[in-house]
Amino acid sequence: MRPRDRSVPQHRYLLGWIVGITALAVLACAVPLGLTVRRLYVDEATADLDRLVSGLQTAPPAGGRDGLPVVGDASRIVGLYGPGGQRVLGEGPSSSAAAASAGDGHIHDAFEDGQLTATAPLVHPRGTMTVVRVGVPGTLIRHRTERAWAATALAALALLALAAVAARRIAGRAQRPVEQLAQALRRLDEAVARERAFSTDVAHQLRTPLTRLLLGLEAGLHRPDDDPHTAIRTAIGRGWALVDTVEEMLRLARDEDDRENLDAVRVLQRVRDRHEPDAKAMGRSLALNLHRPLPPVVASSAAVTQILDVLIDNALTHGAGTITVTAYHSDPALAIDVMDEGPGPRPGDDVFERRPMTGSGSAHGLGLSIARSLAQAEGGRLYLSRTDPAVFTLLLPTTAPPPPRPRSGSRSCAAS
Repeated sequence: MRPRDRSVPQHRYLLGWIVGITALAVLACAVPLGLTVRRLYVDEATADLDRLVSGLQTAPPAGGRDGLPVVGDASRIVGLYGPGGQRVLGEGPSSSAAAASAGDGHIHDAFEDGQLTATAPLVHPRGTMTVVRVGVPGTLIRHRTERAWAATALAALALLALAAVAARRIAGRAQRPVEQLAQALRRLDEAVARERAFSTDVAHQLRTPLTRLLLGLEAGLHRPDDDPHTAIRTAIGRGWALVDTVEEMLRLARDEDDRENLDAVRVLQRVRDRHEPDAKAMGRSLALNLHRPLPPVVASSAAVTQILDVLIDNALTHGAGTITVTAYHSDPALAIDVMDEGPGPRPGDDVFERRPMTGSGSAHGLGLSIARSLAQAEGGRLYLSRTDPAVFTLLLPTTAPPPPRPRSGSRSCAAS
């Protein structure tokens, strides 16, 4: 099974982990920092109020026109209360528990009526005592805290953005060796698949010629009165044809781009000469029709030869009567038809479906599947153009060849 390419999801996964951990770290620091800032602002305001009321105790300033102490800050709320906590002058609630608690002679801090307050007793020269209450609106402290929190949030977002940029670079660097390993595994998987396909294809391409060679030799042994030289010459011819087949398949197996200006006439004549003895031995004929001039084609002669070998072998095995190979110009391609006089495939039968060889050597779909893969690798097309009688048509484009492609990915016969 070919390993799936998970490089992109893994890259995002690693990036998400880095950014997520950074976000958690920022959050873990920002929340305590925000609470600490709020506590600092409250403590600062409390200390300021304590200093103010303490100063009023030791050196009471001159009272204003209404008799209230002047504290010099309009945002502060000042009120004078009796020992029981009832307001006498100034602003504030009509009764104050914080003011009442100051009757013990100490300074007290409290949140009261939406204000942060400090209360302290004031002893007058006549021996009477009042309580001064100075407060700051809680909204002022809250606004200062919110501004600090907003600044902290902006800093956290900026830190997260920097972390995302850094994480992207780190993830890219960390992912590079993983991607290289994944590519190496894919290449290894493709190499193993090519080896398996090559073994199967070689077995298919050589089994029929070898069988015919052996049958010819056995026939010569069973007919001792016949001239043995005829059987020997036929066997030698078939043996050399096998050598040519092996060499062509080895050429296809190499991961090279061996396309060239195809000499279509020479290839067709060589294929005819290779299969004509077998056709005659079966009492059949093999005809070659060339409608010249044939268009120029850039293709691998080994691949085209193997395709034609498969088509003619298929006609010899499954067809009947004369086999006719016709080459002509079908703009914008070179068309080669292989036809015989036998019945075509049954309706609905996918002749190009790759099926394994059986014990009897039958592999009706295997060779055609190989041939179609080779045609596609050459930028061409192989299809069944007619069913009764069967006509297989190979189209090879006459335009510029497609960009170089790895043979392993498109040719069934390729091997590393």
